[in-house]
Amino acid sequence: MAQGSVPRLGALHLALGKLAEIEVAGPRVWSLAESSHGAEALGEVTYEWSVQIDSLTEGELFDVQVDVSWEGSGGSG
Repeated sequence: MAQGSVPRLGALHLALGKLAEIEVAGPRVWSLAESSHGAEALGEVTYEWSVQIDSLTEGELFDVQVDVSWEGSGGSG
């Protein structure tokens, strides 16, 4: 596996974990109870993450975005 793909896999793992947390709690509850940003170390890489949850106009629909970045990533992954 290429060395550059390891941080990407870590970022993917972190993003999917945040999405799963939001799915279990529900977007409205999660946004009230949890921080919308943070940092987490996985192995030797520290990731910065942020979550944005916007309520859509109809029903209980939400637009959920998770951004993850790390040093050397050239931006968000």
